[in-house]
Amino acid sequence: MKKNVKVAIFLLIVVLIAFFYLLYGYYSEKEKVDTRTPQQKIDDWVKAGGRVTDGVYDLEIGNFVINDDGKTVILYDKDGNPIFFTPIDDLVEAIEIGKLTLMVEGSLQVPDTSAPPPAPAPVPVPIPVPIPPVTEDNETNVTVPSPTPVPTPPNATPSPGPYLPACSNGQWDGDESDLDCGGSCAPCLSSGLFTACWENSDCATGNCGGIMPLPIDYKGTTYSDYSLIRILAGDTGIIQFQGRCQ
Repeated sequence: MKKNVKVAIFLLIVVLIAFFYLLYGYYSEKEKVDTRTPQQKIDDWVKAGGRVTDGVYDLEIGNFVINDDGKTVILYDKDGNPIFFTPIDDLVEAIEIGKLTLMVEGSLQVPDTSAPPPAPAPVPVPIPVPIPPVTEDNETNVTVPSPTPVPTPPNATPSPGPYLPACSNGQWDGDESDLDCGGSCAPCLSSGLFTACWENSDCATGNCGGIMPLPIDYKGTTYSDYSLIRILAGDTGIIQFQGRCQ
């Protein structure tokens, strides 16, 4: 009888120890604080296969950039194309509640992948062939004047002109479409660092391609003023809503 009582007490002690151990583990896990920064949370979300959808397009995120103001983030697809920007607090809140796919208001900025139309073939300039004059004895004058040479087309890149001082101050300001080029400044080139444009006249080639619609924020406001767009983009020089000189 005494042996049975001892066994029962021992088993009760084991059960109580196990109960308190499980209870401690539960509350320790519950009180664990997420110490990751917003950037680390977004990075983990992207690595886990984070996506955005507007109800029509469903795109996987390949990368992201937090703007200089630290308040907005630009999301890029797997090909490096900017597709959406959003307040960083809204994105982090969606991530914290476990949303792997972010449903956005408005339309995603999906780049146009269609091939541009071919450039028209240059029309050859006909060179008139002079008719030699006929003399009175019906003998033709064999002296034929040299043909007029075809003029050489001008260089597509205009020579530097008397541009404003702001066109060489190393800042993206005024009506420049990119850093110190476009608008009232010298046209931007088609290769290198500074190639962004709003219209054809911003480019030395006269061809601004791939212009996307002006941005609409998550409240539905359209940013039609370039100075507001620059603020929204964090003064980074080239933003996703501009074209590129072709």
